[in-house]
Amino acid sequence: MERHLLFTLIAFSAGVLPAQQRDRYTLYRMDNDKPFRIQEGRYITMEVEPSKCAGWDVREQSVEGDLLLVDERSVTIMLRSEHAYCYHEDSTFTWDRSDCPDGGTLTIPNERILAITRENPAGNAFQGVMGLSLFSAVLVAPLASIKWFNGWNFNAKTYTTIAKGSLIAFGASLPLAVALGGERRLVPRPRVR
Repeated sequence: MERHLLFTLIAFSAGVLPAQQRDRYTLYRMDNDKPFRIQEGRYITMEVEPSKCAGWDVREQSVEGDLLLVDERSVTIMLRSEHAYCYHEDSTFTWDRSDCPDGGTLTIPNERILAITRENPAGNAFQGVMGLSLFSAVLVAPLASIKWFNGWNFNAKTYTTIAKGSLIAFGASLPLAVALGGERRLVPRPRVR
């Protein structure tokens, strides 16, 4: 019995320790400066002060990748893509690099970061459920209710069953899509007021 208990404790601690090694980095919400914990490996988009197209009227630059590290001076990501948009009177310059090699990292100083955007995949999933439910209620239910092989009769019970289930799924997904959907706009440190 003691040996079984000891073996179970060792197996449990071996399973817990790797899970505790994953870091969670603190960023801050742009709208209210509250801390927001984000796990390493999450896909983010950073809007940064442009380093390209000096002298142009409007300049925008963004980098995308997986978050690796946030500290008091910089944010490090595994670079996936980089985009620059420059506008000057009637001239436009666009620069995209989306074929970044795996393993390439990029460290951006905090002073260059304008915003960090993280989309919430759970909200996107509920938005997809809403779309499928609405499609089912509007298109599938009427088509499934028509008995074309029996003189084009309409079966109200079939229509009601399909439409009711679809609208219930739509109604249940709507508050979850609103609550979990959208994107979080973050900064590496709270703003000084």
